[in-house]
Amino acid sequence: SPELGRAAALHLQGAKREASQELAALLLHSPNLAAALCSQARVQMELGEYGPAAENWERYHRLASGAAETRGAQAQCYQQTGQWAEAEAAFRAEVAKDPGNEQAYLGLGLSLLHTKQHEEAATALQKHLEKHPSDSTARFGLAVAYQMIGEAEEAASLYESLVEEGRHQAESLGNLLALYRQHKDADRLMNCSVRLLALGDSSPAALEGAAFASYLQGDYADSAHWCERLVQAEGSRGDRWMNLALVRSKQGETDEALRAYDEAIARQEDLSEAHVQVVHLLTDAGRAGEAIQRAERGITCCPDADELYNALAVLLERANRGPESEEVCLVAVQRKPLNAEAWFRLGSLRLARNEPEEAKEAFQTCTQLKPEWHEARLNLALACCEGEHLKEARTELDALLAARPDWETALRARAVVC
Repeated sequence: SPELGRAAALHLQGAKREASQELAALLLHSPNLAAALCSQARVQMELGEYGPAAENWERYHRLASGAAETRGAQAQCYQQTGQWAEAEAAFRAEVAKDPGNEQAYLGLGLSLLHTKQHEEAATALQKHLEKHPSDSTARFGLAVAYQMIGEAEEAASLYESLVEEGRHQAESLGNLLALYRQHKDADRLMNCSVRLLALGDSSPAALEGAAFASYLQGDYADSAHWCERLVQAEGSRGDRWMNLALVRSKQGETDEALRAYDEAIARQEDLSEAHVQVVHLLTDAGRAGEAIQRAERGITCCPDADELYNALAVLLERANRGPESEEVCLVAVQRKPLNAEAWFRLGSLRLARNEPEEAKEAFQTCTQLKPEWHEARLNLALACCEGEHLKEARTELDALLAARPDWETALRARAVVC
């Protein structure tokens, strides 16, 4: 074919794009020309066009059986385009045909990592490393496999050796960060964070690792230093401000913590945990009025946050605003019928205003949701007693005393029922 000859000449001259165009023209009128498909797939791989190359390899192998080299090339295209299941199948086929093909074991191992078959991936990569023990890609992949199957020390040893050799440094240190953080190894976590930062990249993962390491060591001032750097690097993320707020509160710096939580809320208004922590901080600081206002604001932003309703109900009750507290509890259980704490508080408020039948109903719902909540069962018995349902009260108290025979409060209640 003249076109095939021209494509070959262009390829030899380094004109890959022109060669590919020549082959494309040829395949328009000869779509089943195996030699053209093979050549086009090779040129497309050199051009980095792995998707089209994979398609041409598929067409080529439907027409010709191909060799280990072309099937390996097809599998590489699958890898490059993230078609990991197809890559795994292709490399498996190569290993089955030629068990001595170490490169196929490498491709298979890397593909298995991405399809989350970590133990088999480790076995395949070990096969490759038997013949190529210094292959850094295989060693890094094996470290990942070890990390995923819980072989932490083996993974760490491989990562550390790669870092010492100057290979896959950033990736290895990044994975070491995750590993040391998971095991709460503060010393090694800090060391790893500092080394990653020393590479010249202000890695957020390294800053976060250093902040967490200091936190584990109880050095909240140092943790705050790293968290400050994090918000400078990624100030648009609410979770970064949340971390800073946490360490500020650990330092007893309430106002600074509140400011950080407000920054988090400014970036994500429905961040319920930030609203909850603001309410707790204000409550602990004795600023109940502000806490009530912030709880109400939090409920507006996060209408499904159980803890905000519960906190607001408690605050209102402590402020002798029982009817308002009960109203909050009613809203809470209407929105979230599985909120056991709201049912408990609703029952307590009803019992306090001498409404034993309504209290009984609330406590029954609470105990159905949390059968092991002994205080709720005791209050149910008290409501039954107040409502003259003495047999029900006795049954509840007998069950309670079977679980906690020395509970003085329950014993007194049982005596009253008798």
